[in-house]
Amino acid sequence: MATTKPTATTTTPVVAFKFGPTTDITQLNGADIAKLTSANLTALTSSQINLLTPSQISVFNSSMVAAIGNNKNFGLISEEALNAIAPKLIPSLSSKGVALLSQTKLESLSASQISNLTPDQIKLSTSKLTIEALDPKFFTALSAKSFNTLTTSQLGKLTEDQISGLTSTQISTFDSKDLTAIKIVGLSNIAPSAITGLNRNTIASLSKDQILGITSDQASFLTSGQVQALNSSQLGLFEPEVISALMPSTIKGITANAISSINSIAFGLLSSSQIAAFTPAQIAALNTDAISVLGSDQTAGLTADQMAKFNVANLSVSAVTALTPQAIKGIASNQVANITLDAFSQFTSAQIAAFTPAQITALTTDAISNLNADQSIGLTPVQIAKFSSVKISSLLSDALTGLTPNTIRSIGLDAIQGLNPDAFKEFTSAQIAAFAPVQIAALTSDQISALGSDQSIGLNPAQIAKLNLNYLLPQSLVGLTPATIKGIAPSAISSISSDAFGLLTSGQVAAFTPKQIEALTVGAISAMGADQASGFTAEQAIKFPSAGISSLSKDAVAALNANALKVLPISTFSQLTSDQIPSLTIKQIATLSSNQLASLSEDAINALTSGQVQAMAPANFKGLYAKQPDAESQAAVLTTSIISALDSKKLDLFSTNLLESLSGPQISYLSPEAKSWVTTKGYHILDTTSPNYTTPSPNNGDTLHIYTYTTKPILKYATFNGSELNLYYTVDNSQSSPKSESGTN
Repeated sequence: MATTKPTATTTTPVVAFKFGPTTDITQLNGADIAKLTSANLTALTSSQINLLTPSQISVFNSSMVAAIGNNKNFGLISEEALNAIAPKLIPSLSSKGVALLSQTKLESLSASQISNLTPDQIKLSTSKLTIEALDPKFFTALSAKSFNTLTTSQLGKLTEDQISGLTSTQISTFDSKDLTAIKIVGLSNIAPSAITGLNRNTIASLSKDQILGITSDQASFLTSGQVQALNSSQLGLFEPEVISALMPSTIKGITANAISSINSIAFGLLSSSQIAAFTPAQIAALNTDAISVLGSDQTAGLTADQMAKFNVANLSVSAVTALTPQAIKGIASNQVANITLDAFSQFTSAQIAAFTPAQITALTTDAISNLNADQSIGLTPVQIAKFSSVKISSLLSDALTGLTPNTIRSIGLDAIQGLNPDAFKEFTSAQIAAFAPVQIAALTSDQISALGSDQSIGLNPAQIAKLNLNYLLPQSLVGLTPATIKGIAPSAISSISSDAFGLLTSGQVAAFTPKQIEALTVGAISAMGADQASGFTAEQAIKFPSAGISSLSKDAVAALNANALKVLPISTFSQLTSDQIPSLTIKQIATLSSNQLASLSEDAINALTSGQVQAMAPANFKGLYAKQPDAESQAAVLTTSIISALDSKKLDLFSTNLLESLSGPQISYLSPEAKSWVTTKGYHILDTTSPNYTTPSPNNGDTLHIYTYTTKPILKYATFNGSELNLYYTVDNSQSSPKSESGTN
C-alpha cells in the first residue's frame, strides 16, 4: 500500500490506502490502526468492529475511542477488545455507545474501567439493563457519582449480594427515599464498613424496621455523628447486642436525651472501654435500670468525672468494688453514704487510699466498722486526720492493726482517745513507736493498760516521758528498752507498779539513771530479785535509797555486784539487816571497807559467818570492833563465828587488852592455828577438852592440863594444893620427865 508524504504543516495522518467496508481489518497493524480517521472508525462495519483485536484497541486515543463509540455497530465489539480500552479513555465513549453494550459485555469491564464510567453513560445504559441481574462487582466498581444516577426504582431492584458490595461512598448518595426503596433485608446486608456512608439526614429518617435490620457488625462501624442523628425512639429500637457493638468513640455521640431510651440490658454488655467513653452528661442521664445492670466489667472503666454523676446507690456490690482508685475519687460526697457495707468491706487498700478527705468525712460509722487490717493499711495520714473520736472508735481492733506508722502519727489529739483499747494489744512495736509524744500524753488509762511487752518495746525515750506510768502494767515495763527506761522522769518512778520491778532484766536495771535509782520506792526495791539486783552498777549504788536497802531479799543481796556494793554509802550499807548479812558472798565481803563493816549494827555483826570473816582483809576486819570504847566491849562483839575465823594476821591486830579480854569460851573457839599464835605470845591455854579436865574452878589436888601449840618449853600440867600450884613442864609436848616448879599464880 502506497502512501503520500505529508507536507511540513500537515498534522493529520493521510491514509495511503483505500479503506472501506471490504478492508480486512485483521491485516492492519498498530501503526495502520493509528492512522484511521474518525470517519473511518465511525464507518466500520459490524464485522470489522467485531474483529478488532486488543492490540489494535490498545493504540486508540481519546478521539478514536469517541469515534468508535459513535459507531452504530459498537455493541458488537468483542469483550477482549472492549477490555483493552484504557480505563482513562472510557469517559470518551458516548453514552449511546455504552448503551449499545450488552449486559454481559458491561459486566466484563474491569473495575478500573467501570469506575471511569460517567453518570450519563450509566444512566443511559442501566435504563436498558436488568438491574437485579448485573454482577454485584459492577455496582461495587461504580463511582459514587455514577451510582447516584440509579433511580429509586432501580435501587429497589438491587439484590442482597449487590447491596453487600456497595461502598460507603456509594451509600452516602442514598437519601431517605432511596433507603426506603431498598428491601428491609437489603439494608441489613449493607457491608459493615459501608454503613458509615449513611449521612445524618438519612440516618435520622430510618424507620423502625430499618433500624431493627441493623446488625452488630454494621453498628461497630457507625460513627459518632451518625448516632448523634438518632432520636430517642430510634435509639431505643437498637437491640442490646447492637448497642454493645458501638465503638467507644461512637458512644460519645449519643445525646444525653437519648441515653435513657437505650435498652438497659445493653449496659450490662458494654466493655469497660465503652463505659469509659460516656460523658459526664450521659452518665447523669442514665436511669436506675441502666445503672443497676452494670457489672464489674463495665465499672472498671469509669473515670472520676463520670463517677461524680453516678447515683452509687443503684450500683451492684460487684460494680462498686470494681471501681478504680481514680474513679473512687470522683464519687460525690453526698453519694459516699450510699456505698453498701457489703461493697465497702470488699475494697482493697488501694481503693481505700483513694478516698478524698471530704469523702472520708462523709463515711458512716457502720462503713468504718467494716474495715479490716488489709484495707486500713491503705488509710493515709491525710485521711486519718479527718477521723473524729467517734469515727475512729468505730475502727475495730483488726482494722487498727493495719494502720501504717505514718498514718498513726496523723491521728488527731481529739480523736486519739477514741482508739479501741483492744487494738493496743495487737499493735506492733513499730506502730507504737509511731505515736507522737503529744499523742502518747493523750492516751487513756485503758489504752495504756492494754500495752504488752511486745508493744512497749516500741516506746522511745520521748514517748515514755509523756506516758502516764500509773496505768502501765508490770509486764509492759519488761518490754522497755534500756534507752527508753532512761527517758522515764525520776518523778514518775514512784508511779510504776512495784511488781514491775521484779520482772526487769539486769540490763534494764543497769539502764536506770542515778536520779531514777534515788527515786526508787521501798516497794520497788523489795520486788527485785537476784536477776534485777545483779544489774545495779557502781554509779547507781552511790544513789541507792538508804531506806530501801533493807528491803532487798537475801537472793538479791547475794547478787549485788561487788563493785556496786563496795561504793554503797555508809548510811546505806549500815541498813543491811542481820537477815541479809549472811547472804553476802565471799567476793562481796572481800571488797567491803573497814568503814562499811564498822557501820553494821551489832545484830548484823553477830550474823556474820566464819567464812565471811575469813574473807575479810585484816585491815578491814578491824572495823568490826574498832568502834567499841574499850577492850572488854570490843571482845564482847566478837561472836563465836568471828572467833573461829580468826587467823594470826587478824589476831595480830588485837591489842594486849583485847587479847586478854577474850573469855574462856571465846578462846575455846579459836582455830588450832590461832591458838598456836596465842601461845607464841606467852599465853597458856587451858585445855577444857581433856579427859582430865574436871572443872574450871579447881579444888585441892585437881590436875589442870594446859595445851600449847609450840615446840618451846611449855607448861604441861599443874596440881593445885590449896595455897600452892605445882607446875610441870615439858620441852616437846611429850610425857618426858617433867620439871616441877611451885608458884601461886
